[in-house]
Amino acid sequence: MSRSPIALLLIAVTAFLTCATTLASAKTPLFKYRGLHPLDIGLGEVDGTVVGFLDWNNDKQLDLLVLDAARTRLRIYLWQTHKYGFKAAAATPPISSLNDAKIDNVVISDFDNDGHIDILMQMQATNGVVDMRIAYSQPDGTFAVVPAGATTVPPAQRTQPFVADTTGLMVPEMIGVAANRPDLAADALSRWVFYPNRTATTTPLTWGNQTTAPVCDLPSIHSNAFVDLNGDCLPDLFLTCRTAAGEIEGQVWLNRKDAGFELARRVALTLPERRHMGQLRFADMDADGTLDIVVPLCASLKDGVGRDCVFRILYNTQKPICDTSLASLVSTTPCRPVDRLCEADDAFMLGGEGNADAVYPLADVLAADAATDVGLVLQSSSRAGSLPNPIRDGDVNNDRYPDLLFVTRQSDGATQAHLAQNTACSGNGDVERDQSAATPSDTSTSPHIRLIQQRCKAARAKHGRQAPRIAFAPPDDAERMVTLAKELAAAGEEITAAHFLDLDGRGVMDLLLSLHNSGTGRVRTLALYNDLPMDAFFLKAHTVGDTCGLPCRTDLDPDDAAPAPEDPEDAEGDADEQKARQVAPEGFFAAMAAEASTSSTVYGLTNVGATYKFVVFDTRGRERPYQAAQAPSSAYMAVPLPQANMGLSRTNNHIDHFYVGTARHQPRHFTTYQGIIPNSHLIIVPYQPPGTDDPSTWLMELYLNPSSTTWTCFQVLVGALLILWSIIYVLHYHERREDAKERQRTLHAINFEAL
Repeated sequence: MSRSPIALLLIAVTAFLTCATTLASAKTPLFKYRGLHPLDIGLGEVDGTVVGFLDWNNDKQLDLLVLDAARTRLRIYLWQTHKYGFKAAAATPPISSLNDAKIDNVVISDFDNDGHIDILMQMQATNGVVDMRIAYSQPDGTFAVVPAGATTVPPAQRTQPFVADTTGLMVPEMIGVAANRPDLAADALSRWVFYPNRTATTTPLTWGNQTTAPVCDLPSIHSNAFVDLNGDCLPDLFLTCRTAAGEIEGQVWLNRKDAGFELARRVALTLPERRHMGQLRFADMDADGTLDIVVPLCASLKDGVGRDCVFRILYNTQKPICDTSLASLVSTTPCRPVDRLCEADDAFMLGGEGNADAVYPLADVLAADAATDVGLVLQSSSRAGSLPNPIRDGDVNNDRYPDLLFVTRQSDGATQAHLAQNTACSGNGDVERDQSAATPSDTSTSPHIRLIQQRCKAARAKHGRQAPRIAFAPPDDAERMVTLAKELAAAGEEITAAHFLDLDGRGVMDLLLSLHNSGTGRVRTLALYNDLPMDAFFLKAHTVGDTCGLPCRTDLDPDDAAPAPEDPEDAEGDADEQKARQVAPEGFFAAMAAEASTSSTVYGLTNVGATYKFVVFDTRGRERPYQAAQAPSSAYMAVPLPQANMGLSRTNNHIDHFYVGTARHQPRHFTTYQGIIPNSHLIIVPYQPPGTDDPSTWLMELYLNPSSTTWTCFQVLVGALLILWSIIYVLHYHERREDAKERQRTLHAINFEAL
């Protein structure tokens, strides 16, 4: 008998056992049909709302920060891959607000620059100011909240500050209007500076030769952001300010590094017939390599519900990437080469001509059987008061075009979560070929594709070349999603929040719904597992803080730290002085940096303002640019994901040019990587040794499968190899015995013939 077929059979059996056992150990849900499926992830009995995403235990999986129904306590829930659900972190007790104050917002960052996650709580006080307290992480896995009587975070006036990094020191700060500052003009912006000894001060937001801070009348719920809008991979300031006429405008302050920020654009956000605005989203809606702005607008607003609402998209128009065809060689149109994607275009336009064409009525993006009198929920009410309820963006089918998730209220008072799938229109008013291919369904039977075709052709016939670049329609599984939510909601429950998240690091955006029971006051969380049909790739990128690359210790004692300056004027100084104070402080923290042993990367930290740009080839060989931002907003329940989740659609090649930009004030604030494999998770550590300004020292880790089943797979593989070796040894042993017997018979035959 030949050995080759047996060996091939054994290798096939080994591969099958390895894959089957690995899948079984991960407990990945399996369903009979494709679509959105309800999934118990261990939060059904948890009384609280998800207010934050983080990686607390450093396993590269998303964990949750949950706020209880009374809005006074926070608790961390860890993802358990082997159980495919969340479980409360036993070693981390709940975090309580001071004096039972109600928590309005949560910001997750590293405020003391020790390389570990801290949690800032923002609470609305009775005197119209915003109180803030920080829970600092401790070496034993607990949090320490600075006592109420101690010097903590100065309060803000009326509105919540947001996280930014205007100094370029890779240290989080906050921008807003400070309270109790009679030395500043009304509505003058201030900067909150945080120190390693766990204190903070406020200083006027000034730079360069400027002596006065910008003035901005912030709306009661604003959408300020730290995000790149001119394409140079350097985050800019986007402020929403109220004008003297009562309108809301967006101000774009371009980042000039050490020269400060320059006011470059003012854009009207509201429309004359729709003055009530929800919170903005920053995403590359038309997948052209620039970040657009999605503005929800309503004609009226009552009890947090807007009526006669639309989604207005301010397209960001910049220089396109250079075409590689022969016709482009004689073209005089300005363009960006693929090897210079982070080249600034200060002539960018937000909106411009044809603005009205980018307005999508809410009724057009709802399911066909939805009621006509449907309102957009901008604020959700509960027993403990109302909270903002922003729309969310995420790519549910990985086709490069971000989709929208939002909550509506019917005329009968019932609430519903809706998913508006974003699809590109081609030049002739049809659906982009790659778009229809990314969702492998027959276009003749797909309601989504048919509806998109109708809307693209109607827009083309009405507006010609000024027709909108994209169209929204419910996905093919939208009707079942509506039915599911109705069936899952118990009597007296209403949906108060909806989120995108990636369960178990699969690279697919699942849905998370929070339901509030008006009778009992309890809030529970359900998940909809995304098993929609798709034939596309993804890419996840996460830029962490730079302190985790430095030698650091975890046995910090705030009492041993150098004190912060008492006078706010002393906190200004120049950039070098601030860097010496925040990155290399004196006293205990200087000794910590000099003597400590190296620490592993802290994957839970998120670098504010990180930007990603890349070019991917579609199936027709065309270069497709894309841009994404990492956690651009942080105020008013923005609840950003710590990493950027990007769909690649269908591609038959790796990513040649992948750019990562940060807020660093140095000649080259970005770096580029080549040969990135699709369906991977990138973790970028922008560490630079002291005294250097070269991003070539940044570290990049690539994970093809970030799940925690690798060890199980290795164990199964080793076990299978041992079994295979045993079988081969037994077969070899039996074959040697047969050979010996054969030789013995031959020898007997020879001896018999000799006789």
